[in-house]
Amino acid sequence: MAVADLLPVLDEDDRFLALLHGIVAVADDCAGEPPRNDSEPLGADVPLETLARWFRHWVRVRHRTGAERTLRTAIACGATPQWLAAATLTAVTDRYFADTGHALDFLNKAFEAVDLVGWHRADAVLPSIVPVLTASLGSEEMDSWRHPIDLIALTERALPGLTGGAGGRQNAAWLLA
Repeated sequence: MAVADLLPVLDEDDRFLALLHGIVAVADDCAGEPPRNDSEPLGADVPLETLARWFRHWVRVRHRTGAERTLRTAIACGATPQWLAAATLTAVTDRYFADTGHALDFLNKAFEAVDLVGWHRADAVLPSIVPVLTASLGSEEMDSWRHPIDLIALTERALPGLTGGAGGRQNAAWLLA
């Protein structure tokens, strides 16, 4: 996504080189990894409210296949970008600073990537974030956040007073209204 964000400000002659470097970086990251086996959506027509609840549960209990199949089912059922954002953001924020915030960053980049390639390709992009969501460690699970001062308790007392909206891209299709 970093390369995609730079493309509009690069000279036309430099865009090819930037894309090439981006592709090489992705290839280096994937080299030697086993091929990915995508799971299939569930066959039944399941209400989106149920899918949201299931997705959150599977992420919370760290069950990658359950979370991925649930997300793929929601996409196949025509879930809107806003619904997908709400469901995935709710799940990732169930853990405080999941993977020190990296899980949220990766989710944000996945949504930016879908904005870039088109929402008709959400099924190819969004499930790639599931392993990060299901494997992430929350700060509330770390002793350093509980001792000598329980930072989680302090955070939970402060939550009701927080207000404000999301920053970042204003024209993204998935932004919550």
